[in-house]
Amino acid sequence: MSEATSKSTKKIHDRPIYQKMILFPFFVVLRLWVLTLRVEFVGDGLKQFRAMDKPYMIIGWHNTLFTLPLFIKRFRKERIVHALVSASNDGAWLVAIFELIGFKCVRGSANYRGMQSLKELIRVTREGQDIGITPDGSKGPAYILKHGAAGVAKACKVGIILVGYEHHKSWRLKSWDRFFIPKPFSKITLRIDRIESYSDLGEPDPHNASILLQERLMRIQAEDPLLPDPAKTATDL
Repeated sequence: MSEATSKSTKKIHDRPIYQKMILFPFFVVLRLWVLTLRVEFVGDGLKQFRAMDKPYMIIGWHNTLFTLPLFIKRFRKERIVHALVSASNDGAWLVAIFELIGFKCVRGSANYRGMQSLKELIRVTREGQDIGITPDGSKGPAYILKHGAAGVAKACKVGIILVGYEHHKSWRLKSWDRFFIPKPFSKITLRIDRIESYSDLGEPDPHNASILLQERLMRIQAEDPLLPDPAKTATDL
């Protein structure tokens, strides 16, 4: 099958109602689980995280998705958030849990529906709503920020909130990103770096801006064996 034919047969995998029904018990457990956690913001991180003056793009690593969406809903509950989610079947399940949490979703990726999803993100930010992106998802490599995140921030003309994590006690899945599951009643430390606008990066080219965002995320991220070598990060983007 040719590449053109393969692309033409792609479609968005919708979220049937049964997926929400299946995931609802998990969602209840997830909410109760996250309520047991102690969340600590470093410095004025909570104030930075709760900025409500305009739309922001919230960026966090894929392996923090167990808690980050619920933290966003807890600390930014006045805001409507649109998450960028793959159009794949796996993405449909993620959409189901995001919608249970209270997010809206935009479907697409760099490989499929890239332009359409970008137009949707521009529209929602112009309406004053936030967007959320995991820049190393959905397949990695872990902790490598793809160029698309900076390109979206530039096109949408939004501020950027970077979220760095430190799990004090957690389990790790054997996935490509070693997904974190924090142990009940454990502590999570969050470090926040807020950038008021894309232009504040001082780099109009999204490729170079991606390198700057990667460096800033690395500075607020706790140590992890999966973290890339800083000397190789820029060239590997």
